[in-house]
Amino acid sequence: MNIKSLKCPDCGAPLNDNVSKGIIYCSHCGSKLIIEEQNDNIIKAKIKEKELYQELELNKLNNKKHFIYTGILLALFIILFLTLLLRSH
Repeated sequence: MNIKSLKCPDCGAPLNDNVSKGIIYCSHCGSKLIIEEQNDNIIKAKIKEKELYQELELNKLNNKKHFIYTGILLALFIILFLTLLLRSH
């Protein structure tokens, strides 16, 4: 397959013509594109793999933050409870 001046739709970097099983990876940003030939026209179908991966990583980070904040609140609650309990005796 011969591809001329194909650019990544995410970052605009030039893509090489190293097509493996109809897939091209952008060496600059890592985007994955599927290349199909149909009636001598090349149809680019962009896979949102990069965006989905970034969203997954963001969700993991948010879950970690939530876990840490919950732990801090629980520790503060225990300290407050113990302080009140000791003052009452």
